[in-house]
Amino acid sequence: MIALHLLGAALALGAPGLKDPPKRVQSVVGVWVAESFTFAGKPRPPGSRPIRYEFTADGKWYSYRGERKTAMERTYFTNPKADPPQIDLNYDPAEQEAPIGRGIFKVEGDTLTLCFVRNNGTRPTTFESTGEPPALLYVLKRVKE
Repeated sequence: MIALHLLGAALALGAPGLKDPPKRVQSVVGVWVAESFTFAGKPRPPGSRPIRYEFTADGKWYSYRGERKTAMERTYFTNPKADPPQIDLNYDPAEQEAPIGRGIFKVEGDTLTLCFVRNNGTRPTTFESTGEPPALLYVLKRVKE
């Protein structure tokens, strides 16, 4: 009987511990309006025409200046398993020389923080707007329908 108790104790001690469930990364899908915008470490005023981003569930994204929508349909990809989660924004090559923006994102409630570089630069690892390479940092609020 004592041997069974010892065997049970040995199995319990040797069993792997319970892991914390993986944290769930919220989706970027939705329409977001810029609350603040910083480029190359310099805050920029929001201007009279608010900047909005729309991310669709099928991997498309659009940007707006006021009511003016980008002419081209663009695509985006996310890697929510990365730490922090990553996002790649594909641009129309006619719009800019390097057609990819590499970035990171986080969604906290109704706030999306997006930090990325254009011109195929090195992906940021922190949520700060740096001068080299020039990184864009947006803090956006979800637009409620």
